[in-house]
Amino acid sequence: MKIAVLISSIIGSLLLMRYTILMAKKKGCPLCSLSETAYIAKSPNIFTFVIVMSAFLMTPQMIINTSGWVGFLGIVFLFGMMMVGASPHYRTIGRALHMIGAFTAAISSQLLIGLTDYRFLVFWVIYGIIYLIRRKRSVLWEEGVCFTIITTFNILG
Repeated sequence: MKIAVLISSIIGSLLLMRYTILMAKKKGCPLCSLSETAYIAKSPNIFTFVIVMSAFLMTPQMIINTSGWVGFLGIVFLFGMMMVGASPHYRTIGRALHMIGAFTAAISSQLLIGLTDYRFLVFWVIYGIIYLIRRKRSVLWEEGVCFTIITTFNILG
């Protein structure tokens, strides 16, 4: 069972990564954020499916890799991602739900991982160095760091 959950987590990560790459190619230039892909795909259903399915596939491994109450943060992550998926068009009235969901998912996932094994958060140090050099914030890079940490934690944790 553990192997099946690990494989599903990897599939969830690959699904999200492949979707992001396809949408960047379709746009023809770098993405500003993962949420922008809802507009590029021209179908909110595709965005919703990818976001929710990826989170659904990654969350069980996050919970398995923890102990005690910390696993509950995995459910909070999933709930946040469902909020993001439920409001794909963040430039409309759904912005509040989308943003609250994104911050909920990001903070809960990083807190879960930090409380379990803080060494995985070293990717934030790398991002911080890149930020200091470039002096430019990138939401896509921040989302990428979050999902890189989640994927690494799921595989190695």
